[in-house]
Amino acid sequence: MREIRDGKVIFNEEIQIPVRPMIGTIGTAPAVEAILSGGMGQHGGNLDAEEICAGSTIYLPVNVEGALLSLGDCHAIQSDGEVNEIEMRSVVTLSCEVIQGRSPVMSWPRIETPELMVTVAVACPLEEALRLALRDMILWMEELTGMSRRDAYWLVGIAGHVRPGQAQVSLYSMRCLMPKKFLPKSQLQARLLRP
Repeated sequence: MREIRDGKVIFNEEIQIPVRPMIGTIGTAPAVEAILSGGMGQHGGNLDAEEICAGSTIYLPVNVEGALLSLGDCHAIQSDGEVNEIEMRSVVTLSCEVIQGRSPVMSWPRIETPELMVTVAVACPLEEALRLALRDMILWMEELTGMSRRDAYWLVGIAGHVRPGQAQVSLYSMRCLMPKKFLPKSQLQARLLRP
């Protein structure tokens, strides 16, 4: 366990790393079965995506009445793949909005930051999670911008990034990140799906 002081993780007196607080686990109840909150899937769960932080919007499906949103596993900072992390006691304030009739092609959780569009997918093996995250990003870009799937595929291949989320369990989460500044329609860069 490392000390957190003045907005930094104190590794030792020489090495001090600025915190990047994030929510490791956030999700709604899945449609067909009850699972532990640490499980992962299309409903969200233990995704360990550093982009789930202050100022971000996460889009999750509502599968059951009331959604049954849960969250936890907050970290002061964490590496991709959750090789290790610094847990922290947290008080989290969220605002939730139900968006009815949105995104008929949304298969997996999506995250929007001021600079990025992020898709997250979960599967085993890791390569399948990567393929699903890329596919959902291509579909999201097509939906938002009207560009063809082929062009979206090429643009993600040139300007996008892929990163692991949770890689310490029997399922893996992978993220596909696309900088908004490279989207073809400037009016979408500022707000995407936000009202």
